[in-house]
Amino acid sequence: MREIKFRAWNRIVHRLQTDLTLEKIYNTKGVQWQNLDWMQFTELRDTNKEDIYEGDIVKAIWENFNEETGEDERGEWIGEIKYIGCSYHIVMINDTYTPSLTNICINSIEILGNKFENPDLIK
Repeated sequence: MREIKFRAWNRIVHRLQTDLTLEKIYNTKGVQWQNLDWMQFTELRDTNKEDIYEGDIVKAIWENFNEETGEDERGEWIGEIKYIGCSYHIVMINDTYTPSLTNICINSIEILGNKFENPDLIK
């Protein structure tokens, strides 16, 4: 069964609220929803078993077989996790390519921070 949970950045107190399930959200009273920036869980975990959410800044090591050259290619991406279309992507800093997390061979992915607590990582 799909695990649906969220976290939210509170713009008033500048704090991340974590592990917000739909039940917790529905039963919470007195919250000013307009002051929250919502981020959904991607259902993926990084190499340290940390949940990956929208808004996370990640470093991904990838590998691909190039059919033209017959060689393995390896590389590293650093970018922000965003929901685009109908899947999660790594939107890389200063690059137009945004690989989908479901369509690439990622050997490892590590959360470096998030766009709210670590804005310097995406500049």
